[in-house]
Amino acid sequence: MKLYNTLALASLATISPALAHSGKDTLNSGNKWYGARPDGHAPISVMAEHTHSAGEWMASYRYMNMQMNGLYMGDSKINPNSTNYNMVPEDMEMQMHMVGVMYAPTDELTLMAMTNYIENSMTMLATKGMMAGRKSTMKSSGWGDTSIGGLYKFHDANRARAHVGLNLSLPTGSTSQSFTMMGNQRHQPFGMQLGSGTFDLLPSITYLHQPSDNWSWGAQANARLHLGTNDQGYSLGDSIGAQSWIARNVCEWASLSLRLGAKSWSRIDGDTDNSVNQGMMSTMSSAADPNNYGGTRIDIGAGLNLWHPGNGFRVATELTTPLYQQLDGPQLGNDWTLTLGTQYAW
Repeated sequence: MKLYNTLALASLATISPALAHSGKDTLNSGNKWYGARPDGHAPISVMAEHTHSAGEWMASYRYMNMQMNGLYMGDSKINPNSTNYNMVPEDMEMQMHMVGVMYAPTDELTLMAMTNYIENSMTMLATKGMMAGRKSTMKSSGWGDTSIGGLYKFHDANRARAHVGLNLSLPTGSTSQSFTMMGNQRHQPFGMQLGSGTFDLLPSITYLHQPSDNWSWGAQANARLHLGTNDQGYSLGDSIGAQSWIARNVCEWASLSLRLGAKSWSRIDGDTDNSVNQGMMSTMSSAADPNNYGGTRIDIGAGLNLWHPGNGFRVATELTTPLYQQLDGPQLGNDWTLTLGTQYAW
């Protein structure tokens, strides 16, 4: 990850405790991190961010809507007509429905599983020849990849909690989505596929702290490591990320949060002839070129957590937008992402 990503997150992680201590709140009795409060969970966009007590279950549902718009080369937007490709993406929408379950056999170990249903829509713009200016839309939908694994809590004292996570993503999502062009079935671009097609390791480490009754903060580092290549002959680029957030309880049942996150991911790797040649040749479409899929992005997110005291039910939302993105392009940049979710523990 680029140096400025690390510096940005380190800065937020440094100021978060200071901001949290600036209130006049008194500490809860006890010496451990306390989950029964509105900020007892991180912003809803953060995954694998909490553990449970022995015997406890939790079911969750998240809806994510990601809007992508604007063609980027490096950290600058470019005119679609300035590329050497015959077709470029103009915009894309991804909607994801995520369903998860967690169970803690012990106070230290929490097991988890999650799957998702994805709906993609991408508008392509022809930039060359007789078709210049014409737009077409591709769609794909279906079940994505499924993850299973666990979180291990290794620290719970001084109103702070820390745990490590290791999940395995299973290739249950399709990598053979296609569309019809001139009467022929063509393979859709990499970004329109529903899964990675590979087994992926998802390691993480999370730290949570509640310095007062009404303030909390946390930080997490995570990665996604693709193992081998898929049946299409390629592997999506590995990624590494880090994020930090601060939250404030505004009443007994609601909290507000501010989150800063950074992510860096590499280009698609491997023999892509199979997937590219079945669809639009990489020299004709930027979305079919594996060199246009790496990048770095820094996001800021504002969130709201609503909690029903006493029954373990939460509703939450977070809206994020990029502060900075540098993309191996030309490729679409992120515009904004909205996440809504609910969690119920018993």
